[in-house]
Amino acid sequence: MRLRVGEGFSCQVERPIQTAHGGWVSEWICLEHTGWAKRKAEQWWKARSPDPVPDSAQRAADLADAGALALTEFVTVRSVAGEKFERIIACQLGPKPEACAAWEKVDLDDVPF
Repeated sequence: MRLRVGEGFSCQVERPIQTAHGGWVSEWICLEHTGWAKRKAEQWWKARSPDPVPDSAQRAADLADAGALALTEFVTVRSVAGEKFERIIACQLGPKPEACAAWEKVDLDDVPF
């Protein structure tokens, strides 16, 4: 799985798929949007990580690189005639990892200024 910051303050999640032609399937996680897109991104994150939902696409990508997300073990995609992209309709996730150390609190008494 690859998670990278895309345009419009969102993350593109790409997963390799095993078909006769190979390739990748993508979905967009819109953490910096509002409304339905934001709620959907929060649900996506909470299903995969014990860490709080990040407030930015860059923070999400950094946490993903640090191992904060459960691995996706299996993806079911659907192709619809006339539509440009396949849709992820289901996925099987591995266990959630331990909480990421990147979220540990900093003791402000230790800050030298």
